[in-house]
Amino acid sequence: MEENKTLYIITKNNKKYEIKLEKKYYENIIKNIEIINYIYKFENLYEQLISYYLEFKSEIYSSGLKFFNQPSHHYIEIYKMKSKINGLAFNILNLSKLYLDTLSYKDKSILLKITQNEEKNIRLKNLISKKYNENSGYRLAYKLRNYVQHKSLPMNDFYIGENEVVSFLFSINKKELLSSNITKKTIEDFSSSELINLDSLLYEYISSISEFHKFVSEEYKVNYDKIKKDIVKLKNIIKEEELLEIFFNEETFSINTFEIIDYLKKNHKEIKNKNYMIENIFNLN
Repeated sequence: MEENKTLYIITKNNKKYEIKLEKKYYENIIKNIEIINYIYKFENLYEQLISYYLEFKSEIYSSGLKFFNQPSHHYIEIYKMKSKINGLAFNILNLSKLYLDTLSYKDKSILLKITQNEEKNIRLKNLISKKYNENSGYRLAYKLRNYVQHKSLPMNDFYIGENEVVSFLFSINKKELLSSNITKKTIEDFSSSELINLDSLLYEYISSISEFHKFVSEEYKVNYDKIKKDIVKLKNIIKEEELLEIFFNEETFSINTFEIIDYLKKNHKEIKNKNYMIENIFNLN
């Protein structure tokens, strides 16, 4: 006969319980908690990435409009603007690398960890490969991350349009990219001009990553809903008390994690809607 395992629970009324569970049931709960923690970290990482991107887009337009209306700004103001945009772009490129490594890195794919479904994992890998092969902006931005990590900040300069339409270019110098390990073909597949539009490049990159995120979220939804239901069912064992925290193996799991994940998913949509409004109102990209 298998030995029972003990789970410790604290309720929202601050009552403490020790629950004896069959080993198999106990291990299933622990495994499910581990999966929920994967989802939380994954959704939180995406939140950080698209929040920085929204700030980047907002800063690009407000800075460009400011300098368009008042072109004789002091060089210190120009420096501050370039520094802010470079910092945001740098953070976006580094966070995106962390995100993509989390998304699918060898046998450590986040989707495989959550669903244990190799078929879904293969479909995700195929989607990423297809995007890399077919989208020149995604391909160049992916390689640009190593450039900014080891060579230089991404933006070199910016240019203001001279006609009645507000237009501005925050540029990457092609010659500097060619001096790194980025090939001429990779660069010219995206742009044949001497200057590369940083804004357009990151738009292609983040749009692609958002496609990946949507795919993964949809594929793990069934797993998430089932786990959430199963864990919340523990309250039936303790007479319908509302759960607050679960303790096991010197670790703690907060039931509020489900609420945070649901909030993150809702907020992702709001951030993307705000970004969509910026792009369409000001005709960016």
